[in-house]
Parts: sequence; C-alpha cells; structure tokens
Amino acid sequence: MKSFNLISIVLITLYCSGCVTTQVRGYTDTKYSTYKVRSVALLAISDDIGLSEAIENSLSENFASKGIKTVRSTDIIPPTRTYEIEEIKAAFQSRGIKSLMIVEVGASAESSQVVGYQSYGYAYGTASGSAYNVGNTTYVNASGSASSSTTSYGIRKFKRNTVTYSKLYDVSSTEVVWSAQTETKAGGALFMSDTSTGGDLSSTLINELVSKGHVLVTEK
Repeated sequence: MKSFNLISIVLITLYCSGCVTTQVRGYTDTKYSTYKVRSVALLAISDDIGLSEAIENSLSENFASKGIKTVRSTDIIPPTRTYEIEEIKAAFQSRGIKSLMIVEVGASAESSQVVGYQSYGYAYGTASGSAYNVGNTTYVNASGSASSSTTSYGIRKFKRNTVTYSKLYDVSSTEVVWSAQTETKAGGALFMSDTSTGGDLSSTLINELVSKGHVLVTEK
C-alpha cells in the first residue's frame, strides 16, 4: 500500500513602495537676513498628539545635529493658563533660549484605495491502492481524494497630505524672523506613520533654514 500527502502554497504579492516628500516655501524678514539660530524652543500644534510629538522630536534631533540647543516650549510655558508676553520672554531668556519655532498643522487629508491583491492557497491530496497478482495478471484497486482552498486579500495604498505653517521668532524682540508653508505627501502599501511624516517635514524645514543662512552647518 502506498500513500502520499501533497501541500502547496501559492503567494502572489504586488509590492507598493512607500515614500514621503515635502515641499516648502519660506520667507525671511529683510530685517533678520543675517539672523542665526543658537538655541530654540519648539512647539508643534496639531489635533493629532502623535504627530505633534513626532514633529517636535524630529526637529530637536535635526537641530541638535547642527549643534543647536533645543527644548520643548511646553516644558517652560505649560499650557495651563494665559501668559503675558514679557512673562514668556523672561521664562525663555532665563533658560538661555534665543529663538522660538512654532509649527502649526493645518489641513490634513487621508485616503486609501485597493491597488492589488495577495492570494494564499493550498492543495491537499491522498491516494491509496493495492495490487494482486493472479498468475501472469496483476489486478490494481486504487482510490484517492483532493481538496484545495484560496483566499485573497486586497492590498491598499494609503495617502496622507499634510499642510503646515511654521514661524521662527526672535525671543528678545518677539518679531517673526522667518515663516514657511509646507505640504507633506506620504503614501505606500503600508500606512505612513506620524514618525515618517514628522521626520520628512522636520528635515525639510531645517534644510530651508540652512539655505536661508539661519542655521549653520557644523563641521564633523
């Protein structure tokens, strides 16, 4: 008697790569064309707490890589009450903070669509038989069965467009040094996280400040 088991798995995958890009348009007040950021307090404003934290964390890392001291503004000025301008200035200056950067998240849109399918399948079969020899004649008795199953899952491509408005203030004068509007587009087969969006946005803002001469590139 012979028997066999056959198991096969079929996997068809459509790969969709993810990417994040940010476009920026920034402006410097002519009065502050030579302004340099030495230390800065950071504040990201968004209904999405995770995105706010991602932006602040990434900005802090990017500024630190340029040798610039950073703090969260809410660590100095907790959002528990209304503060007078002079009170805010004094609080920052007591910590040696010369600049304040505020990033406000404006319109944000998210969408998804099915762009392909993943299929998982298997096949299973059994067979058995017997043979009898009578003289010069062989008689064979055989039987078998088979079954299979396939399941398909839709692959979705996600998109997130986020518009932000950023301003850099001089703490001493409380005047706007630089302002910018950005649009971050994220998409891929896996949903783009707050970390990905915040990271690309922050890198773009820092590069913009470098191009305007407000942030110096330190030699490594």
